Amino acid sequence: MPTAPTDPLIAIAYARVSTAEQAEGGMSLDAQLGAMRAHTKQRGLTLLQEYVERGASGTDDDRPEFQRMIEALLAPSNTVGTALVLHTSRFMRDVELARRYKRELRRRGVRVVAVQQEVGDDPNGELMEGVYELFDQHESRIIGVRTRAAMNENVRAGFFNGASPPFGFAVERVEGPGGRSKRKLVPNAEEAALVRSIFERYAGGRGAKALARELNADGIRYRGRPWSRDRVLGVLGDRSAIGDYRWGRTETRTGKVREDRDQVHARVEPVIDEALFETAQAARRNRDPGDPTKGSRKGRPPTQLLGGLLRCGRCGERYQLETSGKRSPPGKPEYRYYNCSSACRAGKETCAGYRVRTDTMDTAVLAFLAGELFTPDRCRTLLAGVVAGDTAAREHAGAQRAALEAELADLDARVTRWADAFEKGGDVAELGVERLRALRARREEVVQALHALSGASSLPPFLYKPETLDRFTARLRTAFADPQSDLARAYVERLVESIVLTDGDVAVHGKAAEVVAAMAEKGPIHAARNRRAKVRTYVVGWRPRHDSNVRPAV
Repeated sequence: MPTAPTDPLIAIAYARVSTAEQAEGGMSLDAQLGAMRAHTKQRGLTLLQEYVERGASGTDDDRPEFQRMIEALLAPSNTVGTALVLHTSRFMRDVELARRYKRELRRRGVRVVAVQQEVGDDPNGELMEGVYELFDQHESRIIGVRTRAAMNENVRAGFFNGASPPFGFAVERVEGPGGRSKRKLVPNAEEAALVRSIFERYAGGRGAKALARELNADGIRYRGRPWSRDRVLGVLGDRSAIGDYRWGRTETRTGKVREDRDQVHARVEPVIDEALFETAQAARRNRDPGDPTKGSRKGRPPTQLLGGLLRCGRCGERYQLETSGKRSPPGKPEYRYYNCSSACRAGKETCAGYRVRTDTMDTAVLAFLAGELFTPDRCRTLLAGVVAGDTAAREHAGAQRAALEAELADLDARVTRWADAFEKGGDVAELGVERLRALRARREEVVQALHALSGASSLPPFLYKPETLDRFTARLRTAFADPQSDLARAYVERLVESIVLTDGDVAVHGKAAEVVAAMAEKGPIHAARNRRAKVRTYVVGWRPRHDSNVRPAV
């Protein structure tokens, strides 16, 4: 749709502080807004709206008020031509992000102006603005280094930096150097007793998943949330329990720690003894003899055929790989299953799940795709549906193209009138250079939009021929003959959006547009498109036949 022209005399203001301490100093929100209001009066601007961001970092663009402002400025109905900030650092402290957002705003005819660092709208001005942004980024990184050093020293002195203490501990306020209030980790009697119980029961032979189920059945919660296998393993892997608290660590979901070069250790009062901790770690290593830092056994394939596609029809969670725990006979594959991740983490009390052997499920799905779903008749029906949708889309695109072409003609006429007035000796100040820039920026947007519309082509005529569909189905039968092949995985990833499994019923959600695109290809399969892109889908439900042997594992 056509967009409204922006006016450089209409402005909005954006103010930001990153911490409560900053809000009390010279960069307070009131000080920023006051300076920007004074600027609008001096320059004769109309201040339409103020956006205020409290406690947000300038290195992150995922700020609610910032994103609300950007969305409003890029909206087709926007008429604001000037976005005011106090300093360039208030807009962004990341050079790459700042350039990207400002470039998008300029295309819409909006300029970001730092009222206390105002520069010209010319190459020299752009250079100075870039210098300011580099200094902002450098200053942010220096602040980060100093903050990290101060926090490290705080931990070495025996105090706590984090927001949430390790399980088994509480935070207590104590008096620190200079009489300042500090936070210190101390055992939480109730949680510490539970930590000891978990270690003792795990060392005695109970598994992490079994422990989670027992705790949930007893009504015991992990700080208000249900226990899961991962939470139990997180407690078992935390060395704070033996008095070795570590700051600067990076943990996996299961509590396995990857050492940080700058990690700082601090002694806290232990809640269990080291002998019990080591016994539990030995039991854990015996249960998973692979590399504990990787959390996987040697020889495991990097991905499963249906990995990331299977979903539970009961709770909506993804299916994950599960092993039986049995040792595989020499020369035979390991027992592997797909099962609901919710059932795997917290037990059947959370979700009953549906456990299926991976090789059985892979074979059944491929047999259905090749032998029942992607047959010439079904492909012809699917193609007809896509053609009908494309016809409606082309009609809509035609209306859009006509509107854009009309707007482009109007923009060309307005630019021509401006140039004629200038050639006849018109005053540049009166003609408005900013207006010319806005017209040219909008013209570029319209041209790009027309180019995008013209890139959409209709389906090739040969796609409707029987031999095209026969060739496509033959390629699929060949690819799906071997579930372990990379070609089978590539086709499944490209053509299938998700597979929902509810007991014995299976629903395949396919990508209609991708199927038609694959039909039209005469050569090898192309790389899969962006899975996050919005695509038209179809759904086909089926129940495997008895000979496909898709049954819950006993």
